[in-house]
Amino acid sequence: MEEAENKQNFVHESDVEQAVAAIFKLTKLSRTENKNRNILSNDVHGNGTISMEIFIKLIPTMKNQKMLNVIVPHPIYSPETTRVCFFVKDQSKRDNDHDMTKAQYKHVFYKAGFTCVSEIIPLHQLRREYKDHELRIKLCNSYDLFMSDSRLMAYMPELLGTIFWQRKKFPRKIRMDEEFMKDDIMKMLNSVTFYMHGRASVYVVHIGTLGQTEKQVGENILAFLNFIRHRILGGWDNVQVINLKTDYSMSIPMYFSAGTGKKIQFNLRENWRNKPVIDEISTTKRIGDRIAVYPDGRVKLIRGKRGTDDSDSDSDFDDEPVKKKRVLKKKAVKRKDAVGEKKAAKTTNAADLKKSVKKTNECK
Repeated sequence: MEEAENKQNFVHESDVEQAVAAIFKLTKLSRTENKNRNILSNDVHGNGTISMEIFIKLIPTMKNQKMLNVIVPHPIYSPETTRVCFFVKDQSKRDNDHDMTKAQYKHVFYKAGFTCVSEIIPLHQLRREYKDHELRIKLCNSYDLFMSDSRLMAYMPELLGTIFWQRKKFPRKIRMDEEFMKDDIMKMLNSVTFYMHGRASVYVVHIGTLGQTEKQVGENILAFLNFIRHRILGGWDNVQVINLKTDYSMSIPMYFSAGTGKKIQFNLRENWRNKPVIDEISTTKRIGDRIAVYPDGRVKLIRGKRGTDDSDSDSDFDDEPVKKKRVLKKKAVKRKDAVGEKKAAKTTNAADLKKSVKKTNECK
């Protein structure tokens, strides 16, 4: 019964076909009305991008964004015409010697058969030459797709800023080993990236191009929705509206759900990296103490309840204050000793001065 209800609530293929046909008709009308306007100026290799807007009912609580690479039957990127910028690790110890690093990686990509990599930027060059926000915007608009060495992904958010997230062009992770590099690059060229976050109630994904046929775009949409229906936060019941649009057109509705979000429960598996491993600890005197070890190495002691024996529990609760008092007493004693030494030194100096004065008077 649940599967039948989910199929009824899911997007119908006829609705997808109607929405895609409406987008292509709207694009043709806009071309004829605005001949002098280049509506494809910022699109993927001049074919025009078709985006899908997914509105959700409840916004999940997420600290970090997630990138899901979804393989589609008709890729929007091609190895021949797509302009790819690749961020690589420096091979030369000299800071200014970027040509050596670029030449080595050009040979690697050429040997693997990838001619779409039109620009290679080493990490040191990215740090030094792209500090300004305007230069980052120019870099983001200059290429269709960005890839990065998997070892450098931790530096990318700081070095690139938020503009790459906003334009849906954040670098995709590539393993540079010979075994995985070719497969990873082909996977990224054949997939679309879905950004999940907890900042707003809408997700946007580039699902096709105007250079493709209506059938190809429709198949991409269905393949993408079938992939994310069980992976989107809150489940498919959390999806309220799905629209199709281009960069310069209005949104065409494709799916609508009139239900409320009262019964939606978020799966907390997305926060599994922040969850600690909790276990009992026997090195403390307090009964029921536990220790929590976090993935980043942090260790936290979780205090338990008092035991049944009042004398033991009282002594356990008094352990820490006594230690603090002892430390304070030691510090106070040290301070008194230091003050006493200073006073003694002053008195000895005064006595020496008096003796010297008496001697001088006697000599006179």
